[in-house]
Amino acid sequence: MDRQTERDLIERAIAGDRVAAGEFIQAHQASVYAYLLRMCGRPHLAEDIAQEAFVRVLSNLDRFDFRYRFSTWLFTIARRLYINAMQKHKPAFDSEIVERAVGGGFNPGEPVDDGESLHSRRDMLQHALMRLSTEQREII
Repeated sequence: MDRQTERDLIERAIAGDRVAAGEFIQAHQASVYAYLLRMCGRPHLAEDIAQEAFVRVLSNLDRFDFRYRFSTWLFTIARRLYINAMQKHKPAFDSEIVERAVGGGFNPGEPVDDGESLHSRRDMLQHALMRLSTEQREII
């Protein structure tokens, strides 16, 4: 969406146009959800945080600074909500799980014999990533 179209939708939404609000939510919903899902690894939590992000955006739309991109503002809100959610349910770092996921006999030079093995390793890695702190996950 170009900046002028985005601005028009936001101005209409500020004026109370629900259709315009729905249009820009629909335009950004998938990307916000995908970002949050990559960060937290839990579909239900990603959906909840994304929904809260859009509620916050709609509640504060009149504060949006048009000098910046709307998506930057939206993702900043989503990221902060994600960090807040993770602080409430902070997982402990478990080096044993990371070791099993990345060092458990896996040789990058060996061909993967089946999709099930790859899927299992992917699950182990995702589980290990979820045990890292928010900052560690963002770095990775």
